Amino acid sequence: MRFSKFFSSQILFRSIVKSLILVTIFLSSFFGVDQAMSQDLIVTGGTTNTLSSGTYNYASTYVGYNSGDSNNVLIVANTNTVLTNTVTVYIGYKGSSNSMVISNGGQVMGVFGYIGYTNANNNSVLVTGSNSLWSNSGELLIGGYGSSSTNSLVISNGGTVWAASSSLTTFIGASSLSSNNSVLVTGLNSFFYNADNLYLGNQSNSGNNLSISNGGTVSNALILTIGSNGASNNWVLVTGANSLLISLTNQLGSLNNTLTISNGGTARDITGMIENGSTGLNDSVIVTGSNSLWTNSGSVYVGNGGSRASMIISNGGTVIDSIGYVGNSNTASNNSVIVTGSNSLWSNSGSIYIGNAGSEASLIISNSATVSDSFGYIGNSNVSSNNSVTVNGGTWINRNVLYIGGLGTGSLTLGGGTITDTAGYIGFNPGSVGSVTMTGGLWSNSGAFFDGSRGTGSLTLGSGTITDNTGNIGNYSGSVGSVIMTGGLWSNSGSFAIGNNGMGSLAFSNGLITDSNGFIGGNTGSAGSMSMSGGLWSNSYNLAIGNSGNGSLSLGGGTITDFGSYIGSFSNSTGAVTLTGGLWSNISSVFVGYSGTGSLTIANGGNVAASIITIASQAGSIGTLNFGSLGGTDGAGSITTATITF
Repeated sequence: MRFSKFFSSQILFRSIVKSLILVTIFLSSFFGVDQAMSQDLIVTGGTTNTLSSGTYNYASTYVGYNSGDSNNVLIVANTNTVLTNTVTVYIGYKGSSNSMVISNGGQVMGVFGYIGYTNANNNSVLVTGSNSLWSNSGELLIGGYGSSSTNSLVISNGGTVWAASSSLTTFIGASSLSSNNSVLVTGLNSFFYNADNLYLGNQSNSGNNLSISNGGTVSNALILTIGSNGASNNWVLVTGANSLLISLTNQLGSLNNTLTISNGGTARDITGMIENGSTGLNDSVIVTGSNSLWTNSGSVYVGNGGSRASMIISNGGTVIDSIGYVGNSNTASNNSVIVTGSNSLWSNSGSIYIGNAGSEASLIISNSATVSDSFGYIGNSNVSSNNSVTVNGGTWINRNVLYIGGLGTGSLTLGGGTITDTAGYIGFNPGSVGSVTMTGGLWSNSGAFFDGSRGTGSLTLGSGTITDNTGNIGNYSGSVGSVIMTGGLWSNSGSFAIGNNGMGSLAFSNGLITDSNGFIGGNTGSAGSMSMSGGLWSNSYNLAIGNSGNGSLSLGGGTITDFGSYIGSFSNSTGAVTLTGGLWSNISSVFVGYSGTGSLTIANGGNVAASIITIASQAGSIGTLNFGSLGGTDGAGSITTATITF
């Protein structure tokens, strides 16, 4: 509604300006003030009019006046040839297939410029050569009103076109039936300047396009909108080294509109917006090829409010911004970014949000591409859901923390490549849900790792490597963390806790876990459990099952090593260990009930090795040792120890 009011006020303002200019011309003529200025230049009847020297002054210029008036040509050529209009230049007022050529330093001046004014098709303007100029102090329309389609403006070889009004806009395809109109800016020093907004496609029209190539430049003082008010399938192409698009904001809206930056072209703005409103659908930006660049000094929004917006960075293309949003508001859904190919880069100086308040947002990093940011969020707010990141052969650099499920739901899949951060959180806040699946690659956390920080987290590790300072499954009270590990390496330079203050579980069938101290049921109120059927868990120092909380360990296969172990470590803790296979190797002692309650059951080929096994070590502790068959067809376990103390 705000846009509609703005658009209506623009039309009213343009009408007032036109009326004032016409009144001025009438009064000048009436009072004898340069009557020649009130005359019009009309090129009609299929003729060619060439202005090759001198200065020409008219009120307006018409090339093709009536409907059916076609194939008229106006040529303004050579330095010092100037055509000045106090009002308007019409190339195809109502007629079709009319043209104006400004070349070799010729100049045309006017207030309003129209290529295909009303129900006028296939009209064209060519501005070519150094110092050739078409200057409009008011609005410029390429494809105006009614059914005005397939009109074109070409700026080449150093030519320049100005739309210099800071209050009147430029349209490429102004009305609902004005489709397939085009602007081409090509060649070094070729320049198209708009002092106000530039709209490419408007009011449900389609196929309007802007191409910038071979070093051409388009500069918009305000906003470039690709697809406005329901316009669809409109597109901008910026291609070739030194080709440049500059706007305060480059934005896409409506349906199936596209911005492509390729082969070393550059687009520059403060804000990049793909689908600002909630009605936007399937709009896209493609940045492809070495040295192709979309640089935003502010934020980039891929789906600010709309759906199925996309950004693709490929084959060495680069996008730079401060903050990146994929699915920003709660109306945004199914928006996506793909970064693929060697040297392809999405660089965010600030944070990146994959599903800020939106849902089903996605980011894919593959084939040696890179994404970098300060903080990474997958599913940031409590209304964001089903957001995902997939890294498969690329690199995701988070200079600070990575959150999978900040307040909402998010998932991460790592199939290859590298993820780095200072700390990783799966399920960060209460109510959040985060999940991670690893089938390869490296996830490197320079600090701590949390699966279920305050929310719910799940990790499936089938292959690949996780490194961190401390590993925590179910970290804070109320959190739930679960891990299924069927392969790979989880390396903790410090401690590793299953149920630190919350609820944590680990099902371990293959792979390697390393740490300094291991805890199952770490602190008071925690509950931790581990089921191990294979692999190796290596604790360089101690292992506590029920440290201050409740812990249980079931070992059916594989190996656990440590210096010493505690089952029921502190008072009010409870620990239980059952061995039905595998080896638990302790260099020093095993305490079954140190100050709390502990039980150890060894059966069916399970083996415990320790220098000393102490049952109920401290006053008030309870320790139980069950040794032998579980009562079925299973066999007994074994204990290798010098001393058992009760």
